Amino acid sequence: MRKFLKFFLVLLVLFAGSISIFLHILKSGLNDFIKETLNNPLEATVDYQETDISLFKAYSGVSITFRDLLVTTKSAESRDMLTTVDRLSVTFEALSIFSEELTVHSLRGERSRITIETDSAENCNWDILP
Repeated sequence: MRKFLKFFLVLLVLFAGSISIFLHILKSGLNDFIKETLNNPLEATVDYQETDISLFKAYSGVSITFRDLLVTTKSAESRDMLTTVDRLSVTFEALSIFSEELTVHSLRGERSRITIETDSAENCNWDILP
């Protein structure tokens, strides 16, 4: 029984370590993929300094944390800042990545600033969906 427990614990540590190393290696490529995926469908530019991806922060989920997030409009007239967030964490179900609908469990922002404006012609700076 002790040998089985030791074997199981060693296997668990090796599995957790290999996932951590795998995520660290893929982090730069995944970072570019996330920026491209966020910026393509929006009429805004999403930029951030750093991401942290973890499978261990949320039970049966994936946690992505963005640091120094900045969202600006792609408008040719002006580049309005829509929001800045020091730290934004999104936790979602891991298996929902492969489905059509992403199930978000939590969305948490720290020290955020949101700028919402409407001009005299009733044009909104926050209308960033095509």
